[in-house]
Amino acid sequence: IEELENYEEALQLKTEAFGGDQNNASIADTLYAMGCHHQRFNHISFAQKCYEQALRIYKLTLGYEHFSVARVLHNIGIMYAYKDERDIAMKCFKKSLSIRISASELGDADLSVADSLCWMGKIHRENEELFDARECFMVAHKTKSAILG
Repeated sequence: IEELENYEEALQLKTEAFGGDQNNASIADTLYAMGCHHQRFNHISFAQKCYEQALRIYKLTLGYEHFSVARVLHNIGIMYAYKDERDIAMKCFKKSLSIRISASELGDADLSVADSLCWMGKIHRENEELFDARECFMVAHKTKSAILG
């Protein structure tokens, strides 16, 4: 609870520092951190609300193809997966994957790419799309093995 109070205080201070202008990437960073906190404690609706606010700000301030947008989309996808809204979750993961590949200096040889692929594999498996699930898991494993050894 103390951690969340610190985030809320940081959000208030940042908002005041920017003259009430909510459209600042620093504010989005705090909202993202708050979303992660809520997600960790399984407060899905609060986490999703924070993530969606952060996403709006990131898209406005950094552009749609920024790595921060991909990171938030990925976590929003997880929220939808938790709520068993797999189609929406998959759309979030696919867009996150696309941005991660294009935004990363490493292209598809980035651990965040493997993370997106694992989640996509889980969704495919839950949808009984086993060939697609296997493909996602295999590419994710290959990526992780190449990076981590």
